[in-house]
Amino acid sequence: MPASIKVEHVEFDIGADGSTKALTTDVGDLSKAFLRNNTVRGMSAGPVGTNANSNIDEFCVGLQLTATDTMTGYRQSGNSGLMRVRGEVWRYEGPPGGPNEFITRARGRTGALSTLSTVIDLSAAGIVNPDKCVILINGALLNMTQTVQLHRGVGAGWINAAGDLEIERGNANANAEFFYEVVEFTGTNWEVGHGQGTNLIDGVNTFTLKQGHNFDGADFDVGDWANAIILSARQRGANTDYACEDTMFLAKAGATTTQVIAEFASGAGLTGSRVIVHAVKHADLSVQRGSGTGTIAEGETIYPVSGLTALDESAIEWSTFSGSHSSNLNQGAATANLKSLTEIQSWVHKVAFVGPAWAWGAIDLSGITDDAGPEPRRSRLSLLGVA
Repeated sequence: MPASIKVEHVEFDIGADGSTKALTTDVGDLSKAFLRNNTVRGMSAGPVGTNANSNIDEFCVGLQLTATDTMTGYRQSGNSGLMRVRGEVWRYEGPPGGPNEFITRARGRTGALSTLSTVIDLSAAGIVNPDKCVILINGALLNMTQTVQLHRGVGAGWINAAGDLEIERGNANANAEFFYEVVEFTGTNWEVGHGQGTNLIDGVNTFTLKQGHNFDGADFDVGDWANAIILSARQRGANTDYACEDTMFLAKAGATTTQVIAEFASGAGLTGSRVIVHAVKHADLSVQRGSGTGTIAEGETIYPVSGLTALDESAIEWSTFSGSHSSNLNQGAATANLKSLTEIQSWVHKVAFVGPAWAWGAIDLSGITDDAGPEPRRSRLSLLGVA
């Protein structure tokens, strides 16, 4: 039977004033696809070809699917160099209305904000059940030519009690623009839970998933974390923070099937911060997870994984932190994707010197199938007659 979901793994070096990148496979319909930025904070992992400190406006990037065969990377105007991002483009290839369907209901950018939060009207988005929606924050642009105060551009999103998208950041003392997608997992085989961690401390924070999109209602139970993924985990920055450890965390499955963990490095300053997590459950997906501490090396690092069947039917969970109280805010802020069925590859422009840690998940989507569906999307090479 054909697989319902396919994944394209991307690496994108975004140029000084922004760039476009052609996808290998045309997604066919933008409402049937979404983008995940697999970089800590949803930004970049730093400049290619140098480990020099970068100003905030340099390594802040935004990502968006802008056509069925194109993704676009955005930077503040007047920037320099290339900033590297890795991620995934998921596309649904099952039948319309099928049990494994997802639909991207909204995609956009907020425009430059001078406020702490913004609300985006979703009344015309066609959402059927907001409790089954996941918010993806795929980057932010922050107009600050300095190496501190990153919390002003670290944001998280959820659907509020009024049914609108709300995006919140840590401090409003500079203009920031956020890039977002709202994905509704409409198929009956999907279940979605939402969690928020508040009153955060350095170290391990455990909080409970809820069925309601506004973090209310009954507890959400994944049943078995081997069949559920943390699809999105973002942080609303603290009121005042200056260093690496304040805006990076590990997103991990909890000790119980209703809980998730946000783990920060020792010494992180988190006053006023909160973490928002969206978890997705499907009986026919499987996840194997790992974590560790040690060196997050400059450049490439390989993490062995197992349990995957096909590269285009696999995805990852990925998060890192650094314990460095440093003005180089990208130490250890690695980006990652799958290199092969047995390897996750991460990349960062500068080594994390103090207390780095990482957590990963290898997600096998090959078991999510439909009895019938449309003809699979064809790659650019196959359309040109190249085998």
